[in-house]
Amino acid sequence: MSTLWIRSAWWDSFWILSGLPLAVALLLLSPSIYLTLALIILLEHTHFLSPMTLAWSHADFRALMLRRPMKFIGVPVAIILATTAIGVLTSHYVPSLHVDIGLRVRVYDFADYKQPFVMLVALYFVWNSWHFGMQKFGVLSIYRAKSGSGSRRTDMIYCLGVQAVSSIMVFSRVLELDRGVMRQVYGAVALLGVAAMLLREKRVSPRVLFILADAAGLMLFLWSGLWGFAIWSVNHWLVAIGLSSHVYAVHRGRSAAPFIAGLLAAGMIVFWVIFGSGVNMTTIFDPAFVVRTTLIAMSVRYGVAFTHFLYDRWLWQFSNPDVRATIGKDVFAGSWSRQGAPVPRQGASAR
Repeated sequence: MSTLWIRSAWWDSFWILSGLPLAVALLLLSPSIYLTLALIILLEHTHFLSPMTLAWSHADFRALMLRRPMKFIGVPVAIILATTAIGVLTSHYVPSLHVDIGLRVRVYDFADYKQPFVMLVALYFVWNSWHFGMQKFGVLSIYRAKSGSGSRRTDMIYCLGVQAVSSIMVFSRVLELDRGVMRQVYGAVALLGVAAMLLREKRVSPRVLFILADAAGLMLFLWSGLWGFAIWSVNHWLVAIGLSSHVYAVHRGRSAAPFIAGLLAAGMIVFWVIFGSGVNMTTIFDPAFVVRTTLIAMSVRYGVAFTHFLYDRWLWQFSNPDVRATIGKDVFAGSWSRQGAPVPRQGASAR
């Protein structure tokens, strides 16, 4: 069964399949807001940087990017400059928005959606939901190529369907949805979805564990926000960091530890640059300044997040032959041929 894992049973259990154990640990610890904030500071921006860092540190993929600098450099820079400009202009020329601005933005008045900054918030929510679902699809695709179980279309429908259903929860209070009814509906959707997926599996493999964890997350996050935070957010961040470090280690023929340590340090620095710079004890007592600064910081963050979404797609789109010939051969290591295509397995296909 060792060939069914991305790297090894222990490695996959921590980086890929850790959503449920993390949720249980957080519930037992009853974490304070400070522990939650520490996880966000440590992992969220680290995961933002992981595909960009891997792309530019991977010699083969870097060569591809240098042949198309407008796509891989020009577009991301333009996006970050555009979102930053929206934040600056909004902070100076829009007198009031019915929003709470912190590490997340909550919008309370639908009339504010005509403002460019709130449009960024809406775009981020939709794109981020798609991004979460596609990451899960990518993981199932890797396991599908290794196990020969499942199908590309079914995996995509399942992953995007689960993500879409869970995303509705964000609007439950605005839409005045009954949580009791939602639990029953979501539970039924999860059970039907996971049953349909498991019936297509040909063997017991890590795919089965990932499918079960995904379905459990859909049901359990309705009972506790910590379940959602651990199963959806923290696990999503760990998957991004883990896959990038795995490819780096295989490509360089060395330990992944320096790559992970460097990413963690860079992620915390980026978090401080975005949210910490400019705010000190002389300005913290000026609420207007803090609001303007935080609004601009969130706009920069959205630009970084959008760049992350693009690089994540460019880096892990295995249907692209250039990706298969560079990143793909390191993801699958010995399971890929010299031509960059998967070693044939009955029923296997990759994203």
